[in-house]
Amino acid sequence: MRRRNLKVGAFVLAAVMVLAACGGQSASYPEAEEYLLAADTVYPTQYIAEDIEYPEPATEEPPPEPRESPEPISCVTTMRLNENMPEFTFRRIVGDYTLEDARWDDWGHREVRIVIEDDAGNLIQEVAGIVQGQGNWFSGLERESFQPQFADFNFDGYLDMYLARHIDPGNAGFVDRYYWLWDAAQGQFILNEQLPWITGVQGVYANQETRQIEVRVRLHAVHHLQHRYEYHDGEFVLVATEEHDGWSFEHWEITHTNVITGEVTVETRPMNQDE
Repeated sequence: MRRRNLKVGAFVLAAVMVLAACGGQSASYPEAEEYLLAADTVYPTQYIAEDIEYPEPATEEPPPEPRESPEPISCVTTMRLNENMPEFTFRRIVGDYTLEDARWDDWGHREVRIVIEDDAGNLIQEVAGIVQGQGNWFSGLERESFQPQFADFNFDGYLDMYLARHIDPGNAGFVDRYYWLWDAAQGQFILNEQLPWITGVQGVYANQETRQIEVRVRLHAVHHLQHRYEYHDGEFVLVATEEHDGWSFEHWEITHTNVITGEVTVETRPMNQDE
């Protein structure tokens, strides 16, 4: 019996020694880098194509050489800015192609200047720094659309001048424009940089009765916006907006907003009565 107990005790002692040797710790594994970066690891080479000829990196193409300068186009418009002023002659001279738009076609933009003289031939002003272009070959730079146009935008009794910068008949007839306001004190046209931002490419209407600039923005066939501006202290100020909503396809719901007072009114109008 005693011998049997000795055998059991020896077995238990051996088991305790094994557990003590493990110390309750996890097995020690090599670091991951030893597997990933082992010096003797052989990686497959069948996917490395050494005989492929890769194209050379693309080089930037040189800009096109300027074309031979075309013959200048000279167009003449006469206008009296005020009933008490002499008649002015506006000579629009279309010159060279602009360097940045020297394409190998006939759609390029060209440099333009306006020479203004009075009825005695005296030089009043020369307006330079103008660039005009066309959207496609249906638009020629000699067309009337590119000639100086006139309207009283600041309602001071003198006509102001505007000129198409770019006409694109293929994009709903959108036109980008230059605007100059006549300064009676200086006797010169002054470039106005606010009107192009106000009008965008859809144009502007100077309502002489209300003395307001009206800008209509067509968002959709049945969704229009109209902004009204007044000229105060040398700048155009937004005073009112209208939103024409016709998504019912039965009537227009028109929202009038007075920007100055914040007052909002809504009216309903049959579609066939909308302007």
